Amino acid sequence: MKKLFILFGLLLLVGCNNKEKEEDTFKFRDEIQAIIAIDQGPEPTDPQEIKNADEINIFVDAMQNADRYQGPVSDVGSRYKLEVTYKNDATETIDLWLFSSITGRFEVDDVKYSLNEKAIPKLINFLGK
Repeated sequence: MKKLFILFGLLLLVGCNNKEKEEDTFKFRDEIQAIIAIDQGPEPTDPQEIKNADEINIFVDAMQNADRYQGPVSDVGSRYKLEVTYKNDATETIDLWLFSSITGRFEVDDVKYSLNEKAIPKLINFLGK
C-alpha cells in the first residue's frame, strides 16, 4: 500500500510539472483568419495583410509553443506590431522584436516569449520582402 501511495504521489508531481510547462509556452487562442504586420522600424513600410494559410504558418511556426523569455530586456520598442484576427473574430496584438537571424522575441499581454530559433530566418525573409 505504501508503494502505491508513493507511486501515486510521483505521478501527481509529474502531472503538475507538465501543466506548469504548458503554461510557460505560448498558444494562439484559435485558428488564425488574418494577421496585419505593421513595421515600426526607422523606415516603416505599409502594413502587410496576411490571409494566405502558408504565410500565416510562418508566424505560427515562429511563435506557437514558444517558451517564456527569461532574459534581460531593453527599452527599445518592438520592430513589428502584429494584429491577429482569429476565426471567431477575436483579436490579439503581439509586439515582435527581431535581433538577428537566430534571435528574437515577442510579447503578448505583458508576457514575453522567445521566438523559435529555427523559424526566425523564414520570418525575417517574409517580413523583409
